[in-house]
Amino acid sequence: MGRSGGLLFFWKDDWDVTVHSYSRGHIDVTIISEEKIQWRFTGFYGNSQYSMRKFSWELLRHLKGMFSLPWVCGGDFNEISSPTEKVEDPENCVSRMVNFQCALTDSNLSDLGFVGLVPTWNDRRNGVLNVQERLDCFVCTDAWRLLFPNASVHHMDIFVSDHRTLVLFLAEKSRPSQN
Repeated sequence: MGRSGGLLFFWKDDWDVTVHSYSRGHIDVTIISEEKIQWRFTGFYGNSQYSMRKFSWELLRHLKGMFSLPWVCGGDFNEISSPTEKVEDPENCVSRMVNFQCALTDSNLSDLGFVGLVPTWNDRRNGVLNVQERLDCFVCTDAWRLLFPNASVHHMDIFVSDHRTLVLFLAEKSRPSQN
């Protein structure tokens, strides 16, 4: 929609990627890496309108039931999950945080954490009106975390967008040799 929203997914040539579903709010794929490790990735965009965000959480819950593969989901959720993810007054969004936390719990997803500055979004207003929040993150199932125990998410610098670029670095678990 104009200059806001939208998802884009790039992958390595030697990965076998199958797109299973997509909409304005998600891209859901399965991946078989060059090491023959199979897992699932969902790029996610939470509705920017609070009144419509319940549909984003319903989509997340629906996607949970689609496959039983190790799963990582990342993108702009348009919501924070903790008061520590907002630079200024977080009190007015407690019920919204709870709704997001419930959607993650219902989907068996937990935050992967990050390296870098907390806010991933800055509304770029001046002075006390400026709002900065961590709206962008990666969440995953326990099975995905076991598959990639050394994975890390890095918050990069903001260049053109009002959002920081997030980069998910994978460090695949050592696999026994096939003799």
